[in-house]
Amino acid sequence: MYFKVRTAALLSALLVLLPACADKSEETSAATEFPAAVDVSKAGMPIVQEPITLQMMVSIRDTTGLDLNEVAAFRKLQEITNVQIKWDQVLISAIKEKRNLALASDTLPDAFFAAALPNEDLLKYGEQGTFIPLNALIDDYAPNLKKVLDTNPDIRRAITFPNGNIYSLPYLNEPSSTALRTFPIFYYNQDWLEALEMKAPETTEQFYDYLKAVKNGDPNKNGLFDEIPYGGNSVALLVNALSSAFDVRNRGQDFIDIAPQSESLRFYPVSERYREMLTYIHRLYGEKLINQNLFSINGNQYYTDAANGLYGSTVYYDPTTVFTGVAKEAFTAGLPLKGPHGDQNKVISHVIRAQSGFVITSKNKHPEATMRWADYFYSEEGMKLLSMGVENESFQKTLDGEYALTDAIRNPPAGVTQDQALAKYAIYVNIGTPIGILDQKFWKGAETTPDALQAIDRMKDMLADGAWPPFTYTEEEGKRLAGLSADIEKYVIEMQAKFITGVVPFSDWNNYVKTIESMGLEEYMQIKGAAYSRYSDG
Repeated sequence: MYFKVRTAALLSALLVLLPACADKSEETSAATEFPAAVDVSKAGMPIVQEPITLQMMVSIRDTTGLDLNEVAAFRKLQEITNVQIKWDQVLISAIKEKRNLALASDTLPDAFFAAALPNEDLLKYGEQGTFIPLNALIDDYAPNLKKVLDTNPDIRRAITFPNGNIYSLPYLNEPSSTALRTFPIFYYNQDWLEALEMKAPETTEQFYDYLKAVKNGDPNKNGLFDEIPYGGNSVALLVNALSSAFDVRNRGQDFIDIAPQSESLRFYPVSERYREMLTYIHRLYGEKLINQNLFSINGNQYYTDAANGLYGSTVYYDPTTVFTGVAKEAFTAGLPLKGPHGDQNKVISHVIRAQSGFVITSKNKHPEATMRWADYFYSEEGMKLLSMGVENESFQKTLDGEYALTDAIRNPPAGVTQDQALAKYAIYVNIGTPIGILDQKFWKGAETTPDALQAIDRMKDMLADGAWPPFTYTEEEGKRLAGLSADIEKYVIEMQAKFITGVVPFSDWNNYVKTIESMGLEEYMQIKGAAYSRYSDG
C-alpha cells in the first residue's frame, strides 16, 4: 500500500565544533526567554563562580554502571564547571517506572539525564510546563550545540516539535564518523572460507551457497557436522543487514520508508520486496542454515557458541572485541549483499542516535547554568570525557596526534573487560543513552578497531546517506499513533517470526495484509505522512 507525500532532499553537512562561543541567533525562538543569571558565564569556565548543586535523575547500565560520584570524568567535570551534581541513580531496567513515578507525584529533579523519555512524553509534559522549552537557553547558553544546529538544520528540524519548541537535547554521531553509523555488518569465518575454497559472499545467493557449504562440508574437520552456518543473537540484526539487498527499510526507520518506483511513503511490511526478504530468510531457517534458537538465544549462549567455534557467519560488531576462544581472530568483515534485483547500497543511520538525552524541569532554579553544563558534552573536550575519560588517566595523545586508551584499559586484568576497566573513567559505559557527540577519533569500541575501519573503507562506495530521524508529532497525533502502533507494529513483529519459522505459510500473506489494513493502517500512514511532510518542509 502506498501513500503519496511530498519528498524533499535531506540536508547533510559536516559537523563543525565551536571552540568557545557563538553569535546569538537572529531567529525568534518560540520558547520562553530566560533572563541571564548574573553569576552564570556564557563562555569559558567555570560556569559559576560560587558552586551550585543540581539534582539529576540518571539511568545506570545494569552491567557496567558504577557510582557516578566515583567516575573520574564526572569528578573532572565538577572541577571544571563548579557545578556539583546530586545524582538519583536508577538502573536502566527500572528507569521507566522511577521516571514516571517522579512525573506523576511532581517530585521532580532539576533535570532528567539519559532517562529514555519517549517523544510523546516530551510533548505532553512540555505543553503542561513540567519540561521547559530549551530554544532560548540553547541560543544564549549552549554555544557548542547551537553551532551544531546552525550548521546542520536537519538536526534542528528533527528535535523541534510541531509547536516550535525543543524540549530535550540529542545524542549525536559526528556526521563524518561513518563507522559509527554503519555497524552491525556481516562477518564470515575466514578459516572456513579457506577450508571450503570459497570467497566471502557478495550476493544473497552466494550467501546461501556458503551457508550450505558450511552445513555439509565439515569445515572444522571434526567429523561431527556440528557447524552452525549462521549464528546470531537477534533476528532484527539479520533482517536489518539483509534489508538493503531487498530495498526495504531504505530510510533507516522501522516500518516506513520510500517506495523505490513511486517515491511515495510506504509501509514496507506489506510490500512485495519485504515478502521476498522474509521468504529468503525462511528458506535459510527451514534448511537449518540459521541457528534454530535465533528467536530465544541469550547473549551468554551466543558468545559461548562462538567461542566454541560453531559459527560460520554472524551479523555483529567487530567480533575481535566481543568473541573469545577460537572465534576471536577467525572472522573477516563482508560487504553489503547484493539482492535478487541488484539492490545493495546500505543506508547508514541518521546522525541523531537519540533525541531525549537531557530534559530540564520547571523545578530547576538554575536553568542557564544547567544548559551550559549540558553543552560541554558537545565540545571536543566533552567528547573525550564521554568516550575516553580523563587524559593521562585513561587515555593519552600519541606522537602522531591520535588518541589511544592506556595499556591498563586496553589490557585489563583477567576477568575484567575493557568496558569495565573504562567505566572508572568514562561516561558512556556507565549510563544509558546520554547527550553529546560521538566522534570515531575518540570512540575506541568495536566499530573503530583497525579491522572495522578497513571494512568500512572497502564498502564506502556502497554506503548511502539519507536516513530519517525519529519524527515528532502533535499531541493529538501522538495519542492516536500510540494506539495504532501498539497494534500494528506488534502484529508485524509477531508475524515476521511466524513467516520465518514456517508457523504461518506465505499462502496466508493476503490475510496478513488485510489484517494490518483493518487495524487502521490508513490512519497510521496519514499521521506518519503529516510528520514526514513537516520534517521535509523544515
